[in-house]
Formats: sequence, structure tokens, C-alpha cells
Amino acid sequence: MKRTLLLVVFSMAVAGAAGAQLGSIGLFADTQGLDCNLYDTGSTVAVHVLHVHSTGATGSQFKVIQADGACMTWIGYTLPPFPTVIGDPQTGITIAYGTCLVSPIHLTTITYCGCNSPSCSMIRVVPDPAAIPQGVLVADCADPPNLIVATGGAAFINPDATCDCDTPVRQTRWGQVKALYQ
Repeated sequence: MKRTLLLVVFSMAVAGAAGAQLGSIGLFADTQGLDCNLYDTGSTVAVHVLHVHSTGATGSQFKVIQADGACMTWIGYTLPPFPTVIGDPQTGITIAYGTCLVSPIHLTTITYCGCNSPSCSMIRVVPDPAAIPQGVLVADCADPPNLIVATGGAAFINPDATCDCDTPVRQTRWGQVKALYQ
């Protein structure tokens, strides 16, 4: 509760007048948010957490977990110089961005010691247990800011033919889209 309140209060102090779309907190192998397939070969694994698909945000609150057989050992995390950060990605983190930022926003890089996780295991963004309302939360750039429940992303570890991240959206013309359904 204190973290959520702090996020909203801090966001109100620095928010611009621009509106924002929800966005998503995603997990990626790169800092640009282009590759969401991770590879655990028994060595160090870096997972980049990015706020993506948002036209503007002033903060977020989430937690990162391993699932479906992932067995990596938490080493630590690094953050860009945000003005206010409470907690950590493993137990729940609240980040105030300091101003209205447009995605992709690099939130943190988590480092794990690999263990040769099985194919198609996962790492996911889930709600911080302290979040009120419960959900992956984002503060938009409105004045005062709105606290919005956003989506939490996931990444496959050691993907094979049965699992793979979503293919990125490609720019196309409306005629090409219509042709798919004729």
C-alpha cells in the first residue's frame, strides 16, 4: 500500500499533461525489446525488463518470477538512475520514472546464474504482492496520473519448435490485411 501510494504521489509531482496507453512490462534478451527468447546454457543469463507499447508513463509496479521448470539462481539486478525505487524485481518493485517517458523504457536488468533450464520454461512479469489494486500497475502521464492495470509479459527460456515468443508486428498496408481474409 505504501509503495502504491508513493508511486501515485511522486507521479503527481512530475507528471506531464500527455495521456498514455497502458503498455506492458516485458522481458527481453536485448535492451531494445526485440528478442523475448532467452537461453540458459548453464552460464550467466541477463534478462532486460522494459516498459513497452506505451505513449507515456511515469512509473510502474511489478514482480518477476520463474515458471514451468525454470531453475536459474538469482544473482542481482541493475537499474537506470530513477529517482525513486522501492523493493526489487524478485520480491516486488515500484519504480517512479521521474518524468513522463515514452516506451521502450529500460526498467532493470536482472542477472541469473543459469542451470540449463528445460526447453519452454518461462520467466514472467506478475503483480507485486503489495500492489493495490492487484495487478501489474502503471502510472500514466495525466495530471493527476491514473493508476492503470497493465499486462505483464513473459519470455521463453530455451525455446524449441513448440514454443517461441510472439512474432513482432510488421508494418503493412490495409489491402494486405484485407487479402488475408478473402
